[in-house]
Amino acid sequence: MNDKELTIFCDGSSLRGAGGGAGFYVESKQRPITRVSIPLEKGATNNEAEYQAVIGSLRYLLGSEADSAIIKSDSQLVIRQINGQYSVTDKKMVMLHSVAMDLIENLRSKRWKLVFEHLPREFNTTADALSRIGALLSGSRED
Repeated sequence: MNDKELTIFCDGSSLRGAGGGAGFYVESKQRPITRVSIPLEKGATNNEAEYQAVIGSLRYLLGSEADSAIIKSDSQLVIRQINGQYSVTDKKMVMLHSVAMDLIENLRSKRWKLVFEHLPREFNTTADALSRIGALLSGSRED
């Protein structure tokens, strides 16, 4: 890991009776930099929340001084869609995938090195907790 490389752990949650939430945890050289919880609209599916976590992390990178990142998620679907291994057919997922790919293209045009990796759920506990906080905050908002 070079001095300007970040590792980001992403997760999304959809809690019945609450709402959707996305979360990500950023570290550099295994030292925490920031933790983010994002409340989403009620009715957001888990897959939509997973994409929102990746999108949030990519937006974070746009303001970062780093030059490379490894983005890890326990959503095999999202990681494989971003890496081009799976097609995207659901209308909402097509839109979210497009937003993510536009952000990726923007970062790569600035010479960013980005890697997207799947990791087992048990190694993503911090991002999972952050996404659940976002979902709980979503459920407490008045629409």
